Amino acid sequence: MSARCMKFLTLALVLPATLLCQTNPVVRFQTNLGDIDVELYADAAPKTVTNFLSYMNKGSYANSIFHRSVANFIIQGGGFKITSPTNIDLIPSDPPVVNEYKVSNTRGTIAMAKLGGDPNSATNQWFFNLRDANAANLDFQNGGFTVFGKVVDDASLAVMDRIAAVPTFNVPRYSDTTPLINYRAGTVVLPANFVTVLAVRLLGASTSRVWRLRRRRTRIVFGDSWQGFSRHDANLVGR
Repeated sequence: MSARCMKFLTLALVLPATLLCQTNPVVRFQTNLGDIDVELYADAAPKTVTNFLSYMNKGSYANSIFHRSVANFIIQGGGFKITSPTNIDLIPSDPPVVNEYKVSNTRGTIAMAKLGGDPNSATNQWFFNLRDANAANLDFQNGGFTVFGKVVDDASLAVMDRIAAVPTFNVPRYSDTTPLINYRAGTVVLPANFVTVLAVRLLGASTSRVWRLRRRRTRIVFGDSWQGFSRHDANLVGR
């Protein structure tokens, strides 16, 4: 491994590093339903990866929740975290990061969520894509959603799918499709009911990926397939 790449890995442990080499960091999302290992595409989306590492290094994603899950579409987190056994708060956001859409939104990719009509509004929220077919939407909507990494193995994909299979409920503060564990409709929602990211941590680096741009040049008209969201759903992905 080159000295420049070693420098990046050292910096990634303590601060959002400038991404100087083609070696991509690998991080682990430790959730209460299993681990998801993700290679971050520092080569394709350097500003977005730096932004994500900044939140990770501050502990912003520790004890955060998956607040939105849409069947065959996405599971989304990064916006809220458990701060006590009875309380969930917004995760403070830094200034938005510029859109860096280059890589297609295929199954297992992780991309930044953002406000409708503003390609450069991504802050702390991200989502995992559940199906290849969603690229026809996500690659063209709102300037394209910036893919900044991808799940690295089948075991991690299985955990992603396990989270996507959790029943969803309307929890007004978060989403009308919030995944909840061991919950009975009509009862009080507790932090223990949420699918939780216990921590995100750096595992190492990958030098094997050669990413390819899969930007399609044909515009897609979404019609009835597009779905809007209310103001309290800021930074969500439009389907």
